[in-house]
Amino acid sequence: MKKPKSNRKQKAPKKKKKNAPRVHQSASVHAGISSNAKALAAVYARIPAKLKQGIALNQEELTALQLLELRDFPGMTRLDHVDVKRVKEVFASIDFDALPPAPDSPELSALAEARYITFSFKAPPAFLYDMRPLRYPIGRAHQALEISPHCAEAYAILGWQCADTEDELALYKMAEKVAAGVLGADFFAEHLGSFSAQEEALPYMFALASLLQFHIETDNDDLALEYAQAMLSADKLDPAGIRCYLLAKLMEMDADDDAEEVYAAILSETSTTAAYSRALLDFRKSGDSDVANASLHHAFMLDEDAALYLTSVENIPGDDKYDIFSDEDESIQYPVINWKVWKKTEGAMRWIRDRYDNFDPE
Repeated sequence: MKKPKSNRKQKAPKKKKKNAPRVHQSASVHAGISSNAKALAAVYARIPAKLKQGIALNQEELTALQLLELRDFPGMTRLDHVDVKRVKEVFASIDFDALPPAPDSPELSALAEARYITFSFKAPPAFLYDMRPLRYPIGRAHQALEISPHCAEAYAILGWQCADTEDELALYKMAEKVAAGVLGADFFAEHLGSFSAQEEALPYMFALASLLQFHIETDNDDLALEYAQAMLSADKLDPAGIRCYLLAKLMEMDADDDAEEVYAAILSETSTTAAYSRALLDFRKSGDSDVANASLHHAFMLDEDAALYLTSVENIPGDDKYDIFSDEDESIQYPVINWKVWKKTEGAMRWIRDRYDNFDPE
């Protein structure tokens, strides 16, 4: 989104660094392997042994794996569509009474191998915002499920690339059930509320995030709110920024008491979401008051860039929806998610524009 113009003379916003896109091969390595079929076959031949030993693949091997998608090679599933029937068969084969898998069991080893294949023969991402579900090939997700039906991420990744919305939703629900089963009741009892600190909980959070995003995209507010609350229950630290969506949606529904409860659970008042939500809640309660003005001044001091975007609402696409996998910085993310509730609140946009035009950070 382009930086909007303002009547105020000000410094250009300081942009936070985004996660750099990951590049899996250089042009020289790609050209070297593709021009030599024997070299490609030799590289391919050593990959299975390294995977079994848990050894990370080097640049040349990663490049070879990408090239393999263009050809028929033994052991590689090549599909350009989601085989929902086969996935349902795999899911039906799971004995949920036997979950979670015992430590050091063959099932757990198979799951680790399946996850490695799902994520293009790399270690699974450590954070939710690194998942990027459309990045991963359909064929590898199918192959992963043939190795382990307990690979929750594979179900979710296939859901993201499914053309039929009913099948898409069914695949996300499979992912949620499988991920919860693999964790087990004891894990939930011990770690619920701090899942971001538990690496093994990421598949479950990915499944919930996929369900949340699905219901946002299909405008099912009730279920979207339900899954947003479920994610916050699982992880109170909220690294995915669920509260930003939740506060906006609750205020849009005029459920300010519920929004106050969500705000009270925010662990850091130094976030853009916390500061601007506090200001809007105060304005909705008491109008252009000393309390609301103090809250808004604090928000400006904390993140002036967000005010610049929010007060130039015509520059924000009206059809934008919350994207849980976005790595956009909060100065942009907050206005995109919240401009509708600011506009809906009578007098709020005029209030913030007037205060922003007269804002002096000194």
